[in-house]
Amino acid sequence: MLKTLDIHRKFGDLMYFTEEKKAKLIELARITEKEFPGQNQYYKRFLAINAFKANKDVDVEAINSLMKFMKMNTKLFSPFRSNRFIFSSLLQMSYKHPEDAFIRIRDHIDLLKANGFKKAQFQPMMCYTLDSLLFADKIQDMAIQTESYRVSVVEKAKEVYEHMKANHPWITGGDDYGLALIIAHANKDMDRVESMYEGLHNRGLKKGNDLQSLANILSLTEDNESDIIERVLEFMEISKTKGLKINTTMYSGLGLIALVENDHKHLEHVIEVTNELKKTKKYKWLDKKLLFMFAVAIISEELKYELSTKTIMETTLAVTIEELIMAQTAVMIAAITATTAASTAGSV
Repeated sequence: MLKTLDIHRKFGDLMYFTEEKKAKLIELARITEKEFPGQNQYYKRFLAINAFKANKDVDVEAINSLMKFMKMNTKLFSPFRSNRFIFSSLLQMSYKHPEDAFIRIRDHIDLLKANGFKKAQFQPMMCYTLDSLLFADKIQDMAIQTESYRVSVVEKAKEVYEHMKANHPWITGGDDYGLALIIAHANKDMDRVESMYEGLHNRGLKKGNDLQSLANILSLTEDNESDIIERVLEFMEISKTKGLKINTTMYSGLGLIALVENDHKHLEHVIEVTNELKKTKKYKWLDKKLLFMFAVAIISEELKYELSTKTIMETTLAVTIEELIMAQTAVMIAAITATTAASTAGSV
């Protein structure tokens, strides 16, 4: 009897996403909807998710002020201008001094351009990722905050990206910029990434950009390649048995969970939160693949807490996970928004 009870506890019979938590998220979504009427609906929901997981309020005045600051401190055709809302909300949540952080982030773009990262729509998130990895308030390593390191990691990121492009010319694009940077910062071997890609495909996963993203993410772990692949497949099977089939667009979110755990606790919570969001006011109209990424974002606080109590390397991985979630979610939202816009234009 005791053994059965222990199993039930492990697999979370008790609700993780309680009614109280749902009510809090709905209220945050209501605030973002009311206070930012002209902004992208997906990014407004993303802002509410970020505030919820960080246990913060939505500071409407601060975000609006930062958007004005960004407009005043960018040129007319700067790619940051069209992304002011999402970056203002991210910076306001993540930095004690967001205006100083933005000036630094804005200036990273010259280094990216000098190293061949040309696609303007992907440059702002890459700048944000670079800054978060090196300069976020939680980073204590002064050695990586030097100009020489910043130049070297961007140069390395270009090498990583070119390696991706050489192996997968038809599927590698600007949405891979962020992962190239993270792999460069983590100093991972690209041969391992390619081996991971082939290993996942050989076990039945469809080739394509989503699989490349999954292989890139999984390469960040020190785990044995066969072990991490088995874990991903096991997690996919568990998700399926619980009514959540993992399609290709959800690979990156699944990879983030698989990076840091050997049991199913966090996966169970992600499945629960995804299903509950699908029934929750303000979120139920969203595509399930985006809800899955939102659920991973919420559970990431658990992942980061567990990692931050361990070694310096794992603490760095905790920061990396946060940036991966931000970057992957932003790429997904941008793709959904573009598809929606194209569909709307086609029906006019």
